[in-house]
Amino acid sequence: MSRYVEREDGRERRDALYEFIVDYKAARGGASPTVREMARALETVPSVIHFHLGVMAGDGRVRLVRGDGRRMRHIAIPGETWRV
Repeated sequence: MSRYVEREDGRERRDALYEFIVDYKAARGGASPTVREMARALETVPSVIHFHLGVMAGDGRVRLVRGDGRRMRHIAIPGETWRV
């Protein structure tokens, strides 16, 4: 079981998602995880990740940078910088 899955309610799930995103970006020089990678890490489905990312973006915890069409291109963490 992933260490990001230990949480149950929505806020805790978003905290786990945020922690995963930050850990991923820190380990990969700022590159963003895919929705599928996030879903795998939290042992859930992509639609749940999309929901939580939307809530987190609304709260200002993350900024979603869109690519062409509906595709997400990058997840920015306000105030964070990454070393390559």
